[in-house]
Amino acid sequence: LIYYSLAQAYEANNEIDKAISNYLKAIAVNDKFTLAHKKVGILFLAREDYSDAIEYFENYLGFDIPQEEKENIEKLIERVRAKL
Repeated sequence: LIYYSLAQAYEANNEIDKAISNYLKAIAVNDKFTLAHKKVGILFLAREDYSDAIEYFENYLGFDIPQEEKENIEKLIERVRAKL
């Protein structure tokens, strides 16, 4: 949770690289940290690192998330793939 909290603070201060780094550390400590996968995907997308964004969004889809959320992420992945 510490890395996740640090990532959120960096994200709030628009320090995207530091935020990504800390979300990845949170995932390294707990690879089932659902929200960290989603957040790092969003930040990679914002940074236009589309391949990395897709990777983390696909990881996020592997978790037990609501069906509506799953459908929205799948649509997002398709839109991102169109940019590659």
